[in-house]
Amino acid sequence: MAFILRIYQLTSGQEPEGVESLKALAAALTQRAKARVVLCRQVNDSRQVLWVGDAGSEAALERGRRADVPEPSADGLWTASPPLALGFIDEFYHSPPRPYQVWALEVRVPPEQQLQALKDLLSLSRAARRDPRASGFSLYRGLDAPGVFVGFLALGWGATPTSLLCNGLVSPAVSERIAGAGLWRPLALICELDGARAAERAAGDGRTISPPPFWARSRLSAPEDSLGLQFTGRDFA
Repeated sequence: MAFILRIYQLTSGQEPEGVESLKALAAALTQRAKARVVLCRQVNDSRQVLWVGDAGSEAALERGRRADVPEPSADGLWTASPPLALGFIDEFYHSPPRPYQVWALEVRVPPEQQLQALKDLLSLSRAARRDPRASGFSLYRGLDAPGVFVGFLALGWGATPTSLLCNGLVSPAVSERIAGAGLWRPLALICELDGARAAERAAGDGRTISPPPFWARSRLSAPEDSLGLQFTGRDFA
């Protein structure tokens, strides 16, 4: 099973109302489809909100792909990017976690660079496993857009992806390619909504998201429902 990523742009000056609108929309979807949705704000841009959603059934996934959510919204509180369906590639998670900041990574490359991008991101995953500041990393790829890769990285508070890329475990060439093709977004949890339990988990102080992290494969997708690319760091050693 894949999950869906959307990026919402809130209308300037109406950010609180936009967030409440998205929470209501997520609550309605999770109740209808018995799915799970996580909303995160982008720390360095209060107008950006990420929607990470378990599609639930295949029918619900198709409804999401057909832009079931209006764009822009009827009340003008936000506009939405097209839904991006993602399949699992690789993941690690250290437990128990330390206080951490979640960073979302988006990499977009043309067809001729897709294999190299995949190798580079798996190199990053290997390096993160060995860096004591990293609590976890999860990597996904667009099901209908194979040149789009999305990762979620949990780093100790105060550390940055740049410091991870310069930790001596990632080659300069890999660091340069990821920096050139990638966009990092620091995130803070707004809420989690789970229609199966009809419960909401709100954010704390933004520094720690309780385990397991929202992107953990065991909660959003299963290994047998991935892209079929069950790579680990050893595959490109």
